[in-house]
Amino acid sequence: MDIIAWAARTQQNHDGLTALGMPNDYATNVLRLVELFFHEETHSRYQARSKRKAEENNHSVETLAAIWQASRNIEDPTKRWQFREALCGTTGDTQNVQRTARRIKKHYVPKKVPKDGVRTRRVGDKMTVSITGSSDSMQHLVDAFNEAPAAGGSHTDPVDWVLHHRPSGAGDLTAHAVMTIDDVEHVLRGDSVEDDVLVQLTDGTILTGMEVARLSLRDRGFITLLSPGAGPINVYEAAFEPADVKKRRGPKDMGHAA
Repeated sequence: MDIIAWAARTQQNHDGLTALGMPNDYATNVLRLVELFFHEETHSRYQARSKRKAEENNHSVETLAAIWQASRNIEDPTKRWQFREALCGTTGDTQNVQRTARRIKKHYVPKKVPKDGVRTRRVGDKMTVSITGSSDSMQHLVDAFNEAPAAGGSHTDPVDWVLHHRPSGAGDLTAHAVMTIDDVEHVLRGDSVEDDVLVQLTDGTILTGMEVARLSLRDRGFITLLSPGAGPINVYEAAFEPADVKKRRGPKDMGHAA
């Protein structure tokens, strides 16, 4: 630290230091450390403590340059100075300080959040596929892979599942609401299975089944989740938008009751 203090006090530059016989790299490090420890700094208290600890441990220019280098990529200035102070307070030679830096740096650098996407790695005839996504969306995939096998069966083969089975996240439940209509006089069949039923009410009005549902259902309601073991779980508000009858029916539509 003495040579750094001298260079700061005498306002040395690179040419002046090399003219005194200093190697280029050494002169560069001295000037970096002059700026680090002796120039005006917003974190002046951290700076003063770091300088004092470096003097107490008699750290060399090489050791202090290693501390400067190790702290460069810590973006948060407060964390960066905390890291420097911890290393300046570390006893031992440059190698010991560098080992300490590698060990403690994780506490000063936030973990990088991985980007969504797919990454692959090939080794010989094997390929590893790494998929990154939100926890909510990826949990369906994890659940499918970890699903317990049926009696006598085997565990899910992840590769086979991805290549040949349904997309993850597809719903397994279908809602079925039963509506009681008290004022129906007749139920009339449509000309084809693609037509909705016609319902004649007691006042003579003839409506399609969907029109009856629209008249009977409120626009908004609630969906309640129930568990046979735990009972009511939660209630969610829902908005109901009647769908096109032809779109509602799938290829397995059973038709209408006679």
